[in-house]
Amino acid sequence: MASTFAGLSSVGSLAAPGRVLDDKITVSSSRLSSLASISASSLGRRKNVVLRKTRPSQITAAAKDLYFNKDGSAIKRLQVGVNKLADLVGVTLGPKGRNVVLESKYGAPKIVNDGVTVAREVELEDPVENIGAKLVRQAAAKTNDLAGDGTTTSVVLAQGLIAEGVKVCRSCLVVNKLRGALKVAALKAPGFGERKSQYLDDIATLTGGTVIREEVGLTLDKADKEVLGHAAKVVLSKDSTTIVGDGSTQDAINKRVSQIKNLIEAADQDYEKEKLNERIAKLSGGVAVIQVGAQTETELKEKKLRVEDALNATKAAVEEGIVVGGGCTLLRLASKVDAIKETLENEEEKVGADIVKRALSYPLKLIAKNAGVNGSVVSEKVLSSDNPKYGYNAATGQYEDLMAAGIIDPTKVVRCCLEHASSVAKTFLMSDCVVVEIKEPEPVPVGTPMDNSGYGY
Repeated sequence: MASTFAGLSSVGSLAAPGRVLDDKITVSSSRLSSLASISASSLGRRKNVVLRKTRPSQITAAAKDLYFNKDGSAIKRLQVGVNKLADLVGVTLGPKGRNVVLESKYGAPKIVNDGVTVAREVELEDPVENIGAKLVRQAAAKTNDLAGDGTTTSVVLAQGLIAEGVKVCRSCLVVNKLRGALKVAALKAPGFGERKSQYLDDIATLTGGTVIREEVGLTLDKADKEVLGHAAKVVLSKDSTTIVGDGSTQDAINKRVSQIKNLIEAADQDYEKEKLNERIAKLSGGVAVIQVGAQTETELKEKKLRVEDALNATKAAVEEGIVVGGGCTLLRLASKVDAIKETLENEEEKVGADIVKRALSYPLKLIAKNAGVNGSVVSEKVLSSDNPKYGYNAATGQYEDLMAAGIIDPTKVVRCCLEHASSVAKTFLMSDCVVVEIKEPEPVPVGTPMDNSGYGY
């Protein structure tokens, strides 16, 4: 029996007699039968050791469907998804754009006029079409992240670039060159080196807190609630943090600002003065609160989205300036393409220039269409004037100086729309195969054999 137990030790890892082994051990069935029950009379009592046979873990992967673009079918299906998303989002473009009603699993449906909100809700049944929609949705999401506005224009531009590019493909030209009770957030301190220390002191002054530094004998493990500050509101995003003071530290802030002003007078370099002025602006700058009211919750959400878009557009305009709105800037950019085209030597690059030129007119045409007029006629009328500020006011139906009428777009928004739409369109047109998961059929629920209700009775 000694030899038998030795063999068992190597398999069962000195398992206690009478226990069931749950370890995943793979042994042969013949060995299991010989070791399933062992008599240990020499030990003075009978003990049984039972080995449970387990199957080795297996990793399985879902089967995939492959769609090749030999006859253009894959690109066509991808484009169908693009068009479905763009046509849905496009109805919100312009002053005469309509709302979209979104189903909500919980609560009342949402009625929105915000392109990126609509785009996020789109999930198409056909997997290939859904991939096409997701590709274009990236342009909207990226533009929204960087500029905060212009999402609908990005989608429409991407649709136009793809549509014109697919036409080229049909002309047999090569395009593929082309969890707790206490809410906590850990943030990276702003600035570097000595300037980081100064920024932290400014935040401590604003909130009435204390900066924990080893230099002053403070460490995080010994800190208590006395070092904590307070604020009326803290807003965090992936790119910035806004701390709104509650007004209780205003005297300390004023003294801090005076200190910084003295530093400005003593500073020699313009760069140092600029950074000191930024610190004063952040400490003394006010925060405006816009209150939005409505009769119903649905209307309130829709209005809030419009206000957020307007705020984001204003911030973008402060960064890079403004251009004529209403799609006119993009339309007039099309007339600049020919001069660039003449400098190109590669024929395929010239075809790409033509694609961009035709796609730049899509946003204005859609704005006109949503206003109930012919987009092509509006485009010709706008281009007939040499005044770059002249354009179509879809809200009034008049042709006028759009800059004077206040119809403007932030330059950053227009730039981001064009860049991200072009990026998505290039990726789309260079795709030649689509790989999607094959959906497994849902199992049919099996009825209880003893349950005779509902059938034949």
